[in-house]
Amino acid sequence: MKYYKSAIFFILFYMSFPQNKIIAKENQWQKDSLKIDQLLLKDSKDQKSNSILDIVFVRRIYLETVGRIPKAKEIKIFLQDQNKNKRSDLINQLMNSNEHPKYFYHFWADMLRLQTKIKGVYNNQYAKWVKKSIAENKPYNQIVYELISASGYISQNGAVGYYLRDEGKILEIASTTAQLFLGTQIGCAQCHDHAFEDWTQKQFYEFASYMGKVKLKMANAKPYRKLVKKENLSQKEIQTLRRLIQTATTKITDIQSKKLRLPKDYKYNNAKPNQIIHPKVFLKDQPLANENSRIALAKWLTSPKNPLFTKITVNRLWKKVMGKGLFEPVDDYNQNTKVNHPEVLAYLEKKMIEYDYNTNDFLKLLLNTKHYQLPTSSENLSRSKYYTDVRQLQRMKAEQVWNSLLTIIKENINQEVDYHDKNISRPLIAIADKIQKEGLKIEQLPQILEIVKSTANRKNKMNKSKSKRFKKRNKRGGSKRFGRASEQSSPPREQHILNYFGQSDRLMIGTGNQDPNLPQVLTLLNSPEINKAISKSPFIKREIKKLKNSNEIMDFIYLTIISRLPTPEEKETIIKYIKTHKKTAYQDLAWALINTREFLFIQ
Repeated sequence: MKYYKSAIFFILFYMSFPQNKIIAKENQWQKDSLKIDQLLLKDSKDQKSNSILDIVFVRRIYLETVGRIPKAKEIKIFLQDQNKNKRSDLINQLMNSNEHPKYFYHFWADMLRLQTKIKGVYNNQYAKWVKKSIAENKPYNQIVYELISASGYISQNGAVGYYLRDEGKILEIASTTAQLFLGTQIGCAQCHDHAFEDWTQKQFYEFASYMGKVKLKMANAKPYRKLVKKENLSQKEIQTLRRLIQTATTKITDIQSKKLRLPKDYKYNNAKPNQIIHPKVFLKDQPLANENSRIALAKWLTSPKNPLFTKITVNRLWKKVMGKGLFEPVDDYNQNTKVNHPEVLAYLEKKMIEYDYNTNDFLKLLLNTKHYQLPTSSENLSRSKYYTDVRQLQRMKAEQVWNSLLTIIKENINQEVDYHDKNISRPLIAIADKIQKEGLKIEQLPQILEIVKSTANRKNKMNKSKSKRFKKRNKRGGSKRFGRASEQSSPPREQHILNYFGQSDRLMIGTGNQDPNLPQVLTLLNSPEINKAISKSPFIKREIKKLKNSNEIMDFIYLTIISRLPTPEEKETIIKYIKTHKKTAYQDLAWALINTREFLFIQ
């Protein structure tokens, strides 16, 4: 009997051990967050920081972590919770949800300039790799390592999209790599010594030389051309075949005999024109020389010993959460950079290394600070000053606006769109995958031609049958128009809400904006899609049917759109309106609230 009791005790003890570890980890986040607050207030006259109300916090945290406003029922659950740690609990819940990776994707997509159409990438495989890496909570340094060292075909390694994005152009990729992960803008040293910094053109080429052996390689299609000529293909079929072969046979590889040389017009005395350049970084510690140069660079770049990588990483994430970096701009750290609260920056670097570059853990650390939960100011705060008692009122980002509009009209906005490139049919995707696995073979030609012909003919029929109305609808958003922002094409269509509200076109790093403009106002005021979605939404109708009276309906609409209850004065005004507009009153109320600053801005 004694034995059984002991056995039961040990079973229960070990079953509870993972839970104990989670609790210990959460306690550690709170301690670490408190340390950040203490360091921030160390030099401040006011040793206390004000905190926002629960009703403000719940809206802010949903927008920050999952990129949408909370639903009415989610607000009620949070407000009714009596647990003193409910804010921390909600942070954990949202950060651990399947919605967080979908929103955090935009952080990476904007950095990597990840567009829907990239030469050599089909079926959105680069984006899928990034999304999968985020969903797996792959460490930040591991993602970067895999991007820099990537090789092979896109179907087998989505990370090669990093090189395909710039069509294997080494100098552009080197410049982007330094800017993204070292916070160093050495791009202008591509053509001449930097005008304001110490970087020389030679140093730029030495850094780029680590990627100098990279080759964007395609299979020899000559044997195919002779056979294809006999087939008498139409122009459309030839285009489809050419695109298939180019895409399916493109791969990233390293050519050992390939050397990077200085330009023929190089004009400085420290080297000769057209001279072969050997890999070297512009910092003291150098990557190992006895490894593949890209692997050596990837290891050196992502090492905790690298003096810039962790610093740039934590500051990027700090700006994402707090709205302003501890130094600005986040991707141009140089000898003249002024760091606000250097002790905080050093502490963040230490924590990121301790957390093994676990981005989710690091974001939880930031979100649990009182600094994150400061009230906002609608005044124009000085850009040169870092405030520890207030944060700047900001408009939602484009993705937050779009996702929030979907949240108002849909019960579930997280249905993944089965996206594939419209120019490549599913059979073509299958044959492209096969070519990448087995190579391009002459005996595959009959099957390839059959698929190419059927695809080209199908596209012709579809184009002929499209009505003007269908084309107009497709231009405005097509059948995917009610998918999350992460499921939309990038860059967005010209008339899409994402475009109007400043989503990055991802041609360059950091081109997204939150600037106001007239199309934003006109879109929310007059968009037939928004108005129709509100009036026809089965979700809104179903929820309103559950409610007993106009008071409950008003509460529901207010909570759903601006995350608060109406004031007595507002209710009085609405009740008067209902009496004269019985059929459309609630639809009109929803439309009016969507057009308020209170909806668009994050308090």
